[in-house]
Amino acid sequence: MQNNLLKLLHSAAPQPSYISSKDGGSIVSLCLHCLMVQDGFTIIDDSTRKRHSKYQPPVDWSSQFPDQWIFRYSKESKVNCFVLHCSLQTRSGRLFIHASEENNPSNIQVLGLLVPNYVLDPSKIKENSWKGVIDGEDKMIDLFKQHILEPLERNAEARIINTEDEKYFKKALARFSHVLTKKSSTSYFTASVAVITLGIFVYLKKIRK
Repeated sequence: MQNNLLKLLHSAAPQPSYISSKDGGSIVSLCLHCLMVQDGFTIIDDSTRKRHSKYQPPVDWSSQFPDQWIFRYSKESKVNCFVLHCSLQTRSGRLFIHASEENNPSNIQVLGLLVPNYVLDPSKIKENSWKGVIDGEDKMIDLFKQHILEPLERNAEARIINTEDEKYFKKALARFSHVLTKKSSTSYFTASVAVITLGIFVYLKKIRK
């Protein structure tokens, strides 16, 4: 499991020495972000920079607020967006994890992790390698999945697919393909109606998202 997490971290930040972390809070937060993306969540990044990986966090993820790291996601199968908010209590070394679904106040999941249990020596990232930075990753992953990922996704509002619309669309598309082989004006009129139907269907699919 460790090698897999190290690969995810490398995809998110190939040069870990650029990450500012005196106590490991940002390191654990980045690990959790990687687990969110691995589970199918897509990071929402408003910047215009070119992304080198889907695991790459937003440009200001570690500098927006002191001892806080906030990530926002979407997921194709879900209606609403999601927020992962990690905040560190510096005196205790405990990272408070708050994950929520927007527009659904009943779907809030929380977890606390003691950072020193997972990052023994934060200064190791200055060596520009993720090797030896994370410890106890199996326990961290299990806790995060059990208390955050699984209930967050289970309680999220799913995107509803109207099967009747899709059946009608398939029939219209089949009719469109059939009449293209004919030359009568009636057939072309029917084809035009089919094209309009196709356009309306695609539009409805977009606004439904």
